[in-house]
Amino acid sequence: MSDRLIFFRGYGPTLRDERQRRRQRRRRLFCCLLPLLLLLTIGALLLRKPALRAWRRLFPPAPPIAARKLSFPLEVTTDKTEYLRYDLVRASVTYLNADGEPIRDEPPDVRILQDGEPAETVGGIKHVPLSLDRDSGKWIVRWPVPWNAPPADYVLRVTARIDAEQWEWLSAAERQRLRREQRRLGREPPKLHDEGRSYGVATAPFRVSDRKPVAMAPGLGVLTLEATWNLATARLRRPDGTEGDWRAIFDWCEFVGANALWYRAGYTDARSGRLTLQRPWMTLAREQVPLLAEEARKRGISFGPYMVAYDTTGPRARRPDYDYAYDYRATRGVHQTDFVSLLDARRVNHMIDLATSMRKRHGVDYVGVDYLRTDGDGYEMVDEFVRDLSVQVPTGWGSWDRRRRMIWLQNKVEVEWNYNRDLFDRWNWFRGRKTALIVKELVEAGALDGRLYAFTLSWAHGKQHGQDPAMLGDAGLAINAVMLYQVESQAHFNEVIRSWGEYCRRGQFNLVVGDQVDWYWHQSTKEPAGPEELYNRLRRGTKMIRDDLAKGIFVHDLNRILHSPRLGPYPGTEWALAGAAAITALRTDWGLYPLRVSVNAPKSAAIGMPLNVRATVSNVSGKPLHNVRLRLHQTAGVQHLSAATVRVPTIPVQSARTVTFRVRFPTRMPSRGSRFMLAVRASWPGESEPVRKATDIPSGARLPPVAVAVGYVNGR
Repeated sequence: MSDRLIFFRGYGPTLRDERQRRRQRRRRLFCCLLPLLLLLTIGALLLRKPALRAWRRLFPPAPPIAARKLSFPLEVTTDKTEYLRYDLVRASVTYLNADGEPIRDEPPDVRILQDGEPAETVGGIKHVPLSLDRDSGKWIVRWPVPWNAPPADYVLRVTARIDAEQWEWLSAAERQRLRREQRRLGREPPKLHDEGRSYGVATAPFRVSDRKPVAMAPGLGVLTLEATWNLATARLRRPDGTEGDWRAIFDWCEFVGANALWYRAGYTDARSGRLTLQRPWMTLAREQVPLLAEEARKRGISFGPYMVAYDTTGPRARRPDYDYAYDYRATRGVHQTDFVSLLDARRVNHMIDLATSMRKRHGVDYVGVDYLRTDGDGYEMVDEFVRDLSVQVPTGWGSWDRRRRMIWLQNKVEVEWNYNRDLFDRWNWFRGRKTALIVKELVEAGALDGRLYAFTLSWAHGKQHGQDPAMLGDAGLAINAVMLYQVESQAHFNEVIRSWGEYCRRGQFNLVVGDQVDWYWHQSTKEPAGPEELYNRLRRGTKMIRDDLAKGIFVHDLNRILHSPRLGPYPGTEWALAGAAAITALRTDWGLYPLRVSVNAPKSAAIGMPLNVRATVSNVSGKPLHNVRLRLHQTAGVQHLSAATVRVPTIPVQSARTVTFRVRFPTRMPSRGSRFMLAVRASWPGESEPVRKATDIPSGARLPPVAVAVGYVNGR
């Protein structure tokens, strides 16, 4: 028996009834939706284009590879828009083919233009070398700012050969308009033809600027002290010949007319004991800073301790474990020197710590650095030099070890320099940049803005030792203390003066020029006498920049005045008086003193015969001068026949007074060519009242009210 589904009429719907009801519902739904569908269709037709654009903006289609086109094959960007003179102008050049792939086998041509002409940089280079960054495919530009470049605008221009037919030079809209126009005129669309050569050009403007020197009043007179005496036990000779304690240091400052003392407070000298990276400075010199600073304040003298930046001394095993600079000599091979490497950041941090401590704890007026350089070596920097200055290196360079690379650089710098000036010049620039960056860090991290000075070597205006004055000034060096000494001849000194005069412009730097108390380095001259030559060189140094004057003078140093075996036949006081006369002459040139003093005597005089020496004082201020004292110093071989000190009660405005002293030279002095110094000192009560206000930067110490003049007479 089979199962069946049976529907009875009158008791439920049949299948036919159910199908009819479903058809009716669909008809009613269709009738309702038809107007809505018509409205949606009409709206879609009206809004088709805006909707399509919105969709494409949200979901842009990826064109096929063959259809992708770039707008231009070249792009250049510089890392900054303004550079200082220690900077490398860094730029990256994107050079692509039409498919967007970097072109690696053919570098573009890069020029730096100033006023539309190629600018020459260090090494006489006009065509800028490039290096390829293989990871990104970009060409890298590193261009050193030229030596002491004046502020100016430059343009970095990149030029490269291109295939014009591969590039779409019009936008899509421009192409469509062009096609419509051509169709309207019945013409074929034009094609680009590479007739001859086509080039792409990209440019990036930038500016080379300079940093204006900190405002500094002129007239700074400095006595330096390089020795480290134990002040607790020191017995020092005063200028008058008597013995005193350590305070005699400041008696000598007053004798010279100095309003500043610069003292070597930081020195890595391991001869007295073990030094470490935790204690890198000799203890005694550093610990005596507070005592000297306090006495300087009492005397109205500014105080500026300085650090020996990179030179060290003493047994190597007892020195701090720095990274030391490398040199090469055929007799010694590649070896470490006594100088810390400029690459060792720990040394910079130690200098910052010491400078900060002296400034904050002891209130010193400013801080200085000496030996801020390598010692003509530093060849451990070879890799950075080659990279930064894009130096062309021999084949196989990448397989050479570091020792071989250093030997190669030493040979280029010290052997081939005379006929490979390009590389020699770039090496000097590179070291100058490293030194400037160290100064920048000292100034910024040590809060020494306007308060940092540095001793710099003078020949070739310092650039052969990595001490370029323009770079140092831009880095924040407040005072450039130029060492006009350790020259081998008068001709060498003349070259030093000439190079500074040609290199510097008026008002660029705060120069303080100095000379060393040392007869040997004055070529053991007798005529002029040794101290006389010191005076002459200081005077020439103060005027070595055209239409400009140095801001100050330093006399180096008190230890040599007192104890040097190389004073020659001249006592230390005679060297000190020559330095004092040079300081006075500079202040007179600046118009800082209310009076001028001069000493006049015949060029020669007979031995044993009386001689009249005339000292003239001129009042150049706007009010009378009262109680001016003139003193003729007791100098070697000079016998006084009259009073050594004369008081002038009053000198009216724009008037002069002359005082006559009588002396004689009792005996010949062949050891000094029988050449005798006459030195006159003028002093007046209280502080000086200069024609223009002159404050010692940055301490505010006034000028001392003393003026010294010297002259020499030959005994016959």
